[in-house]
Amino acid sequence: MLLQHELARIRDKKGEIVKIVRYESWYFSGKAMKQVIRLFRQGYPDSFDDYDLRQIEADLVKEGLCLLAVKKSKLVGALQFTKWPAIQAGWLLSYFFVKEKGAGIGEILCASLEEFLEKEARIIFTTHAGILPDYVSSYGFFPKMGYQEWGILQGYFRDDIWGIFFAKRNPHYRIGRGIPKNSGWCKEMIDERTGRHISQDEYQKIKYGLEPVAEEKWGFNMIARENVIECGI
Repeated sequence: MLLQHELARIRDKKGEIVKIVRYESWYFSGKAMKQVIRLFRQGYPDSFDDYDLRQIEADLVKEGLCLLAVKKSKLVGALQFTKWPAIQAGWLLSYFFVKEKGAGIGEILCASLEEFLEKEARIIFTTHAGILPDYVSSYGFFPKMGYQEWGILQGYFRDDIWGIFFAKRNPHYRIGRGIPKNSGWCKEMIDERTGRHISQDEYQKIKYGLEPVAEEKWGFNMIARENVIECGI
């Protein structure tokens, strides 16, 4: 595999060096694309059919933002992400799978993404299927990484599978950035569902409900370091 834009090298929990590599759509050769698709297919055996895989491939070609984890010249993990246009400075962590379990590679990939988007993302969010087989453990993974449960949307994936949204607020992105001056509280503000007036205190809680995580919980501070460092989780 031809490596492009190596971001970091870090030792995993087994003491082995993992390279984190950024790929964009125009770098995807046929071989690299097939390796990523094969990895995602392995990660979601009960969820993805041929149509889904064609859609993932189309997404990779269209958006093409991926972080790959490479160990001993083999692809062991991949994470696709994209800018989400409907949310201010929101980035979606979409497809994500790690082949080797227990080595901390998933944590390394997530931390690398946080550092890569440190100046761009107000939040990073992802979705989790509400009904999955017992062996799937991603529901516990994201809270461990500092993600908060953001909401539940019924029928998101399929009629019988709702989406659980997890989000992580960037502590390096200034609160209130980009909010118009006229968007503050006023005494006429009401809750559209109940028709009840909202107090200024209630508005502040709504406005800042998704609190930034502590700075030490955002990334591993490993991108752009010249030396190899140890996995922190």
